[in-house]
Amino acid sequence: AGLQTVTFRASSSMSAFRVTNKDALFELALLAGNLSHECRNWLAAYATNDYPELQAIDQINGQIEGQLRGVAGQLRFGLVENAKRQLTQVYKKNAFLGRLVSNIESEAIRGSSKDFLVQSNREQKELLMMIDDALNRAFISALSASDSSEADEKKLDVAGIVRKLESIKLSKEDSKAAYGEPHRKNNIVGSLSTLSIDYTQVPNFTAFKVGDNKVLASEMWGMARAASNQAHHIQNLATRFLISQPHQPCINEVINLAGQIENQCRASLRSLGNFGTRPYNPKQLNNQMSKEVQNQVKAAKNKMDNLLTKKTKDKVLQTELTSRANALQTYFDVMAAAAQALAA
Repeated sequence: AGLQTVTFRASSSMSAFRVTNKDALFELALLAGNLSHECRNWLAAYATNDYPELQAIDQINGQIEGQLRGVAGQLRFGLVENAKRQLTQVYKKNAFLGRLVSNIESEAIRGSSKDFLVQSNREQKELLMMIDDALNRAFISALSASDSSEADEKKLDVAGIVRKLESIKLSKEDSKAAYGEPHRKNNIVGSLSTLSIDYTQVPNFTAFKVGDNKVLASEMWGMARAASNQAHHIQNLATRFLISQPHQPCINEVINLAGQIENQCRASLRSLGNFGTRPYNPKQLNNQMSKEVQNQVKAAKNKMDNLLTKKTKDKVLQTELTSRANALQTYFDVMAAAAQALAA
């Protein structure tokens, strides 16, 4: 079943448009976008350039992430018709990804990773359907010009929805991956959900102990992922003000710059690893890898310096941006030093 199509004609009832769960729907849209973000981080452990099917999954998830941010912004300011239109496009891409991921037979990807992509796609679909159902009720309420339906509107419990989705396990029929994976038990796939990842906590980026290069590269990979998540969260924070006219030009710049920082951090993930597709090779941890990471960190730092020149008119948002930007500045320093240590 797909999204329902509701025809809406302009009328005096447009002013009666009310979505009682507006804030909850905003959060659900961001959660759905987070799933695509995490899929892209996960895929960064693979040599995606060598496999067109993995490239397609990565690129479409990037499009979905951006579009869901647009849906969230529209919902935040009650622009229901625009949100509905964008949501339809997202749903089509989610459905295509579902078919692609379920049937992928690539030597590039482990069974556990395929299960993760399948689970993320299905969780995202459920979130999209919940948002769509709420918007349809808003349309019907406006068209009927009836206030009585508002009393029947169910309050959305975002935390409860996350718990419910995470509790759903995939069976062996959900994936064609090998069943010898350690996260499987009796052909039931253990949850690989990323819905509960807390982006709100600011990481403490501390210097690494120089030692085994393989361990160092692995720790750097984890740090780059945490930095990518922080840049992504800056985008989500800014989305709360995306449609607000006094903020819009500056907010768009913040979102775009944070997205570029996120991309540079993800590029470092690719440079540091591909641990999932090939045996560890000490030759990977050489001057070339060191230079790649240093260049990526330098590019991200330049974007952050630019971002810090943007002054929003919201004090809470400005405080959040400053706090996370400072943490990322520490990340840049730590990663640059660690990259130099790789080449030592």
